[in-house]
Amino acid sequence: MPTHLVPEQGGADNGGVKTQGPPPYCPRCIHYFVTWNPSFPKGCRLFGLKSRRLPSEEVRAANGRDCPSFTEKSGLK
Repeated sequence: MPTHLVPEQGGADNGGVKTQGPPPYCPRCIHYFVTWNPSFPKGCRLFGLKSRRLPSEEVRAANGRDCPSFTEKSGLK
């Protein structure tokens, strides 16, 4: 299980995952991309999202949880 996801005790209604610390850092994710639109420079291919903020911040603001699809790119230090 990724380190940014922590199983919650007691079967909560949020899918068993709660936020802990900052949201995942999208530039390290395989789904992240930089758009050509200066108004919305950051995007997520998986969610079809373009934003001024990191997509993981948008996901957390929308549902109160960390992005469930964060997948770190291979070969990163």
